[in-house]
Amino acid sequence: MAIIDPNMGKEICTALGLDPFRVTDVSIHLSVGCQTYAQVKYLPDKEQIDKLVPIFARYELKEREIVLQNNGGS
Repeated sequence: MAIIDPNMGKEICTALGLDPFRVTDVSIHLSVGCQTYAQVKYLPDKEQIDKLVPIFARYELKEREIVLQNNGGS
């Protein structure tokens, strides 16, 4: 479904308690018999990013060898 009204996104963000000026994308997923969920992309501010630094610092990124298998197709 395409939404024409640009204010709808702001209204949805406000209803979810999100800052509409930091949100870049909202997808709301509805399925029969399943829970409704929202997937949100937003731009974290510097303070939020600074809180991530010590988390990432505890981990080590290592390159690993990847073996590709040829399944006979061209």
